[in-house]
Amino acid sequence: MAREDAETVLARRSTERGQAARDALRAEVPGAKAELMALDLASLASVERFVAEFAERYQRLAAFAEEMSDFLRTSEISESKHHGDRSRGGRRSPPSAR
Repeated sequence: MAREDAETVLARRSTERGQAARDALRAEVPGAKAELMALDLASLASVERFVAEFAERYQRLAAFAEEMSDFLRTSEISESKHHGDRSRGGRRSPPSAR
């Protein structure tokens, strides 16, 4: 994604390892737009902080993620539909793809 000039978010528990990963990405893809954000999946408080900060920084993507979450909660996606078996109706298109 960084090669395609997309802004990349590196969510890491360790700041040092995150900085090393960002430095490595930027060395491989000069000019890469890479942001480091703290995230410890073992801590609910960390996840909540990450979500709030991410939503504030990336409002457009956060709105899309919320829309997709609503879509997945209200859609009936069976195992066969998930794997592409359209004999029973297939998947409904996400709202933003309509």
